[in-house]
Amino acid sequence: MKGRFLFVRFLTAFCGILFLNACGGESPDERLDRIASAYIELSMHLDRLRPGEVDAWFGPERLDSRGTASERSFKLIAEDAAALSEELGSELSERGARLEQRIGELKSAAAYLAAPKTMSFAEQTTALYDVPWNEAPRSLIDASLAEIRVLLPGRGSVRARMALLRRRLVIPAERRQTVFQAAIDECRRRTLANWELPENESIELVWTRDVDAAWHRFDGKAQSTLLVNPLAISTVDQSLDLACHETYPGHHAQFVLFELGAGDADLALEDHLVLLRSPVTAFREAAAMNAVDLAFSPRERLQFEREVLFPLAGLKPEDADLLYRIRPHLKQVALAIPVIIKEHEDRELSDAEALNRLQNEALVASPRALFAFAHEIGALLAGYTILNAELASRLEDSTTSEAWARLRSALENPGHWRNIL
Repeated sequence: MKGRFLFVRFLTAFCGILFLNACGGESPDERLDRIASAYIELSMHLDRLRPGEVDAWFGPERLDSRGTASERSFKLIAEDAAALSEELGSELSERGARLEQRIGELKSAAAYLAAPKTMSFAEQTTALYDVPWNEAPRSLIDASLAEIRVLLPGRGSVRARMALLRRRLVIPAERRQTVFQAAIDECRRRTLANWELPENESIELVWTRDVDAAWHRFDGKAQSTLLVNPLAISTVDQSLDLACHETYPGHHAQFVLFELGAGDADLALEDHLVLLRSPVTAFREAAAMNAVDLAFSPRERLQFEREVLFPLAGLKPEDADLLYRIRPHLKQVALAIPVIIKEHEDRELSDAEALNRLQNEALVASPRALFAFAHEIGALLAGYTILNAELASRLEDSTTSEAWARLRSALENPGHWRNIL
């Protein structure tokens, strides 16, 4: 297969150079479309070898070949991506430069998957996601743990007291859909007050046990499908976090803005595909993690949870006040997560040691589930944590309206977000 691929590459390049009538010739746009189609096919091969490597595809259905077997290995995909990059050449238009970057990301992802043990966790964050490794000062995490210990009532460890609080925040099963829908509605209302979105944009919400938590799929033309496992939104704070993360101003709104960023022209063919292991995916996850804080100031969130979500859940509103006081400190202790996962993935910590630290230092409620998630996405975890903190720091000096405007510009052009923000 590799030899045939390289022969076709040579033949088409030869025809393009000589413009032979027998070969038909190609316009610059046709050439880029052909190379983009090859990039998409190689990406589909990657996903067929390891399902989930294509994080999003909302292009022509005829190009979606993920349901069939792949005859290429990760190594061959990386080699074919390198050959495709060579064919693209160095004289590039703006679209050509973007396509070259996408092909390079595909090559890096395939090369990593071919030999994953050759990179440390920190090396992966830089090579695959353009996230410089950064660790929060241990003193900051310890100080926040001490504050939580003071603020939480009761006796025993901070971990035990947090577990008691989380039990009080559990939404009865029969009320979860109502609470989550109210959360989505408010996230949407606040987003539309700051971002103009197309009138036809919408999300189809599907409740199912077929996903572990929530899974957003952008269907194109401002339409999305959101699959939600009701077990994943067991508490009030999870409900609002997840609603903003997956819908408005999170993933659904992100992709709608990306489409709008193309202006009157349609998105290029390659723009309909998003690789899991890519800087753009890391940025979108970081922005989605910031979504609830963009939509609500701390005081606004307290008011909405106390006056709307807690009553809908049938819970005591005074627990919203306690959440308000400890939430900033919970964000700080969460900065311990990437450090612990890194040390575990690099085999510096045993399973038992890592589980213990996640529970007692980062106050993670379900450390085994986090382990499974981290193993699945690898160093993309840095997008949810380290890059999330970087994005928040870039927006913190802006007024609310400025933050909305700046983030919109970045989401319309996600490959250049650092230059925009």
